[in-house]
Amino acid sequence: MSLEDGVLSVSGERKVSAPEGHAVHRRERPALRFARSVSLPVKIDAEKVTATVKDGVLTITLAKAPEARPRQITVRAGS
Repeated sequence: MSLEDGVLSVSGERKVSAPEGHAVHRRERPALRFARSVSLPVKIDAEKVTATVKDGVLTITLAKAPEARPRQITVRAGS
């Protein structure tokens, strides 16, 4: 996984191997390589990017960079 110039790129490979002592008679899901790139709409803080895999699902968490976060402006009523 890489994050460069606002583009998140994920690549990987699914390997298929039979357990020791077993033979494969039919394989419905072949081994494959994949790569995906996603252009992100806002600037991301690269130091706060995390990725986890659980039950075969990849979860990527991205945090906006401080300059991309909305600012709060206090409005004072005049007297």
